[in-house]
Amino acid sequence: MNRRLVRVSLLLVVLLFISTSVFAEHHFHANAFAVGGEDRAAVASVALPSTGGLNESVVRDYNDGFVRFAEARSTVRGTKEGEVAVTATEIVITGLSLGDRVQVDRLIARTNSRQAVDEPEARIDFEGSVVEGLRIDGTTIDVPLDTRWFADHPTFAAVRATGVEPRSGMPGITCSAYRAASCGDGRHGIAIPDLGYLVIGDVHVKNGARSLEMLRLDRYTRRVGRIRALDTPPPPVVVAGVEGNGTPIWP
Repeated sequence: MNRRLVRVSLLLVVLLFISTSVFAEHHFHANAFAVGGEDRAAVASVALPSTGGLNESVVRDYNDGFVRFAEARSTVRGTKEGEVAVTATEIVITGLSLGDRVQVDRLIARTNSRQAVDEPEARIDFEGSVVEGLRIDGTTIDVPLDTRWFADHPTFAAVRATGVEPRSGMPGITCSAYRAASCGDGRHGIAIPDLGYLVIGDVHVKNGARSLEMLRLDRYTRRVGRIRALDTPPPPVVVAGVEGNGTPIWP
C-alpha cells in the first residue's frame, strides 16, 4: 500500500512538472510614455497586449507651452525565446525643453526583462538608458546613471537581500539610478531655483516589476530647505516613463 502511494505521489509530481513546463503561458505587461503628469494626458503612450507583440508611437514637434520636444518614439515589445519570455520597453526623446530652462539633447529610457517559465519573477534591468546634453539655464550638467547595480540585482528578492525593505503598507521600494544607485533613502536630483526639483533616474521596484521615470520636475520644492516654495509652481511633469514586468499563467 505504501509503495503504491509513493508511486502515485511521484506520478503526480512528474505530471505537475510537465504541466508547468509545457502548458504555462506568459502574461506580458509593459508600457511607456514620453510625457505625463497629474494634469496632462500622457503623450506618445503605448501598452503591450498580454499576448506580446509590438506597439509603437511617434510624436513630433510637440509643444504644450511648458514641455517641448522635437521627437518622441515609444516602443514596447514582447516575444518568446523558447521557454523564456522577453519584454522590452524604450522611449527616445530628442530636443527636449522644460519651461525654456531645462534642455536635453537626447534621452533614452529602457527596461529589459527576461523570465523563464519556472522562475518566480522576471529579471529586469535598465541597461542602455542615458541622458545626453542636459543643460539647466545654459549650464551643462553631467548625468551619470548607475544602471549596472540594477542589472546586478535584477529581481525584487535580490534588492531586498541588500537589506532594504518596503516601507510599511507599500508594495515596492523606491530607488535611484542617479550617480551611485541607492534604495530607500529618498529621491535624487537637482534643485532649480524658482522652478522646482528635477528628480533624475527615479526607480520603483516591486515583485516581478520595475519602472523608471527618467526625469520628473517635482513641484514640492518646499522640502528643499534652501529653495523657497513657489507661489505658483509649474505643474508636475514626468518625462520618459517606462515599466516592464510579466507573469506566467496557466490556462
